[in-house]
Amino acid sequence: MNKNDIRVSKFLSYVLRHRPEAIGLNLDSDGWAEIEALIKGSRRAGENIDLALIQKIVAENDKKRYAISEDVHLSADRQTAISVGKRYGAPVILQIDTSAMLEQGLKFYQAENGVWLTKYVSPDFLAVDAP
Repeated sequence: MNKNDIRVSKFLSYVLRHRPEAIGLNLDSDGWAEIEALIKGSRRAGENIDLALIQKIVAENDKKRYAISEDVHLSADRQTAISVGKRYGAPVILQIDTSAMLEQGLKFYQAENGVWLTKYVSPDFLAVDAP
């Protein structure tokens, strides 16, 4: 990483680990931030940060301090899960105890294309579906 990347990495570490409120950033209950909110808040604070720079810092940081989390994509039924899974080889179907997740306050969202999304699925809520 060049000097500017190191400087930005230190800024991100400070904001994400210690003072998200310094740029008006809200972290979720698991400590994750929306990337777009991070970019906007950083720009308001005078840091010219974009997605490409964040991805570079995440990839090149030798201390592996950062991760980019993406939503977990879920299928509404077994047949859809099998069809999607076959695109990548032999499918393994996992059953998710969505009722238990909802009881613990975890949220699900449905994208415009009908795919269900959630931020994270703990292994506690997973079971392998027998063929």
